[in-house]
Amino acid sequence: MDSCSQAMDFLYKHLSPLPRAFPAACQVQSIGYIVRKTEWVRTAFDTINFSFILSGGGEYWRQGQRFVVEPPCVLTQTPGDYVEYGPDEKHGYWEELFLIYPAPASLHFAAMSFALPERAAWKIQDFPAVREKLDLLNELVADTSADGSADRIDRLCEALILESLIKAGPQGTTPEEVAIRTIRQHLKKHFAANPNWEALAGAHGLNLATFRRYWLAIQRVPPARYLARLRMREACRLLVETHLTVADISTRVGYDDPLYFSRKFHRELSMTATAYRARYQSQGMGGVPSGRMR
Repeated sequence: MDSCSQAMDFLYKHLSPLPRAFPAACQVQSIGYIVRKTEWVRTAFDTINFSFILSGGGEYWRQGQRFVVEPPCVLTQTPGDYVEYGPDEKHGYWEELFLIYPAPASLHFAAMSFALPERAAWKIQDFPAVREKLDLLNELVADTSADGSADRIDRLCEALILESLIKAGPQGTTPEEVAIRTIRQHLKKHFAANPNWEALAGAHGLNLATFRRYWLAIQRVPPARYLARLRMREACRLLVETHLTVADISTRVGYDDPLYFSRKFHRELSMTATAYRARYQSQGMGGVPSGRMR
């Protein structure tokens, strides 16, 4: 594909032609996202690539070495190295975001210890930090027409690789930070409910203003936006994995008005719910497509 949706649910985006006002040392050539990869790759690339495996599982072979792919993790492919990788029979698929850079970037990444010959794959230790970068990347790739978008994407992708290599640090332990984590987990479990934000904040010892301030500092998006993402992710899964009607799915994810749900789905995913179902069911992608990458 040569275009992407606003929610980055499936894409192949070629970025080389985009203008850079402030060129980075490593400029992203292309970004791709496969929500349900089922085929193996067997080739030698002429680029340097970073594959973020977000769900599923499988194997990766490089220079005779076998790596078990257990998400979340990162695989690298360096120019000229023959590699074989893909999902195993147990999982049947994996979810992958990949970054493609031109071959000369290999020297820069090696100098930064991002891509070393002895490290073909690694486990992501601090996935929440990576998750934040993925959310930002979702937003930037959705509209590359804005001034500076390519510059921001280049820097963000480099930061994404960096975060994948850094071990998880201690989580914030202030009462406000603990409250935000607890509220976030509550929303994940009860995303179909319509929360009273003031009451929810108060139940965890925060007034509404404090809740919003700390939430934005930690999550980077407003709470209502975060909740909408959870709902759309579940709606995508139900559209592909079940035969429920759009109206039934609307109710299950927290929207009483199917028409409002349909409009919101189209705004978020840049296609109708019916078209989304037709695309992924017809392609045999019946797993866990997500409006946002996990």
